Amino acid sequence: MTAPRSLSLATWDHDRVMQVQGGRVSVPKAAVDSHILPTGTLLPLTAQDARFDVAGLSRSSHIFHLAWGTDAYAAFPAFVSRAFRHNDFSRRAGGGTQSPTVFAGRTIAVLEHHMTAAL
Repeated sequence: MTAPRSLSLATWDHDRVMQVQGGRVSVPKAAVDSHILPTGTLLPLTAQDARFDVAGLSRSSHIFHLAWGTDAYAAFPAFVSRAFRHNDFSRRAGGGTQSPTVFAGRTIAVLEHHMTAAL
């Protein structure tokens, strides 16, 4: 019998991956080397260093790496975070904006272009 392949898996503690991260769900023919890291740590290690075999990577970061020709990962759709991210918008006091409809057809700002939530 052959030894199981070691497979490094890095994610944040999303409820949809914790069964694998905690070992309750196994990966056939693989010994999972589990890493649970905060997003601010995980994304640079994944996007810049390609340190893990399987990892959570922001979709926007993956798109950038594809465009730059530096993609180390093949993407597959696994939506591990089901949070609704757009829970509010801020408006400048005294700016006159009374309704989100005034933004139709206009340019708005986002914190950073690597933020998949804004994608």
